[in-house]
Amino acid sequence: MNSVGRPSSTWNLAHPPFTFKNVAYKANSMLRAEGLINNAVVAADTVRAQGSASTIKLVADPPVLEANAQDISRIEAYIVDANGTW
Repeated sequence: MNSVGRPSSTWNLAHPPFTFKNVAYKANSMLRAEGLINNAVVAADTVRAQGSASTIKLVADPPVLEANAQDISRIEAYIVDANGTW
């Protein structure tokens, strides 16, 4: 629930987004988040900070279109470092 008693926009997502504040950026560093139940880790995710940009990765969403002049696709662009981190 948000501050006015309405469900937040992410309440029904299987994997709601989280924001980490006050985390210092350091190239190629890692951030690990753990989900705990009764002090036992039941979920974990690790992300790596990007190094210097190496290439651009383009991803079509959706990846396949029907050729009927009715479909549209958006293209997402990701900056990728030499380790493949995006």
